[in-house]
Amino acid sequence: MDKDTLYKFFEGHATTDEMQSVREWAEESEENASLLRRERKLFNAMILAGNPERGRMKPEVLRKKKDLNVPG
Repeated sequence: MDKDTLYKFFEGHATTDEMQSVREWAEESEENASLLRRERKLFNAMILAGNPERGRMKPEVLRKKKDLNVPG
């Protein structure tokens, strides 16, 4: 399952079709259900850490931080 779709699902921004796809995917196997729970835990952790960027940054932002020796 596409992580962007999962994060839209967690945020409540997924379309009806996307929500149905996530539910069906999670019900297909215990492995999928486990992956969904793991991603939800990561999503929750990012919220608690105050990271609105979903834990992902564009490569150019990462390069700038590396060049400036900024943690992140």
